[in-house]
Amino acid sequence: MNRKQVRQILKDTDYIHTSGTPEELKAAKYLQEACEKLGAPAHLEAFPVDMAEVEAACLTVTLPGGGKRDIPCKGYKLCGSGEVEAPFLYLPDTDLASLAKAKGCIVMLDTGIGFYTYRDLLDNGVKGIVTYDGNVNFADRDIDHKELRPYVVGDLPKLPAVSINAKDAFELVKSGVTSAEIRIEQREFKGESHDVVAELPGETDEWIILTAHYDTTPLSRGSYDNMSGCIGLLAAIDALHGVKHRYGLRRLPEEEDMKALVENLTALSDRGMEIIPRALDCMLRTSSTHISKMFISKNRFLRQSYVYTEGNCASYAPSDAGEIKFAYEGVSGCCGPEVLSGLSEVLERIPKTMEEVLGSEKIVPGEYEIITDPGISGLIAHEAFGHGVEMDMFVKKRALGAEYIGKRVGSDLCTMHEGALCDESVAAYVFDDEGTLAGDVIEIDHGILRTGI
Repeated sequence: MNRKQVRQILKDTDYIHTSGTPEELKAAKYLQEACEKLGAPAHLEAFPVDMAEVEAACLTVTLPGGGKRDIPCKGYKLCGSGEVEAPFLYLPDTDLASLAKAKGCIVMLDTGIGFYTYRDLLDNGVKGIVTYDGNVNFADRDIDHKELRPYVVGDLPKLPAVSINAKDAFELVKSGVTSAEIRIEQREFKGESHDVVAELPGETDEWIILTAHYDTTPLSRGSYDNMSGCIGLLAAIDALHGVKHRYGLRRLPEEEDMKALVENLTALSDRGMEIIPRALDCMLRTSSTHISKMFISKNRFLRQSYVYTEGNCASYAPSDAGEIKFAYEGVSGCCGPEVLSGLSEVLERIPKTMEEVLGSEKIVPGEYEIITDPGISGLIAHEAFGHGVEMDMFVKKRALGAEYIGKRVGSDLCTMHEGALCDESVAAYVFDDEGTLAGDVIEIDHGILRTGI
């Protein structure tokens, strides 16, 4: 693939194509044809999706003086139809203390409506939800058309929810709104979306799966959501077609099965409550980030697409003295949700860690000689040294390290490397936002600071 082809793809897909719409099917067929032009047989696989058409949505608030005001809004798709009126509560946090005040209220959140947040809201008697989009400092008044996703709701009751602009949200808090009324009418139905599947068989029956979504939100266009990721996969097909390789390659532009992922995490959490001594809670978290970037300049045409995932397990338990102790361990790497297998191993180690923590004593403040493993050594170097030699801060004259280039900052035994091509690191990349290729850079050479980061 060359620069002209990439620009043509971005131009051809520069339109809104949300999941389950004819426009999305058009984009799917376009990508199918693009795969086949590159020599990879491709086909479409249909699957059902929950869809809705919001026919009417209204948010009316009551001001402190008793006056009414209609707020421009969009109803959440798939949140059902109906109306509710209740006291209005701004809920910037969803901790237990904040949620205790939310019973019987319509709440406005600073965040989206996630799986656990939704359950917390229901458990605490919330009657309706308001979220917001945008920025108070921007001129636009765009409002995204959001969904109360089926994996979030599951078999639980649906709460009426609307989205508003950030500037209106700010005014609601500032004016001290006392109550609110949400009215929504919508038609919910089953639609059909499609995966575009292209395969390059290898010498074995094992497969490497590369994925990217190609549907857009109602406020975005394919040229930037997420055609750059699809172009990265097309480039992989272009590079690997006709080349002998051990593993088969599949291109599946789809999102992870979030319901299954949540079920796996829930099962691990339940397992933790069984095996961790005195556990009050066992929380597991995982997040995957898919980075797709292109850098185009007069002299360079670069593209990269990669995934990194982080996961952790945290548990709380009371000591004999009544203090709440905390045990934590995490995993990460350049991989996808398969990190769950590592998270399962971490969970089995947490009981021993908790036993050690429950019997631990507080450290007396002072200076100590310590021995650290490479991970902690790198963390200390990053926090205590790395931030002081960031070169963008050199330009702003905010980095002390600028005064020490060419000078001694450590003993002759100290040599420090910096590089972003560690394929097991969540901080790995091939090139940065300025088009500089990653590599092995020696920052400190036998105690002498040679360059910044």
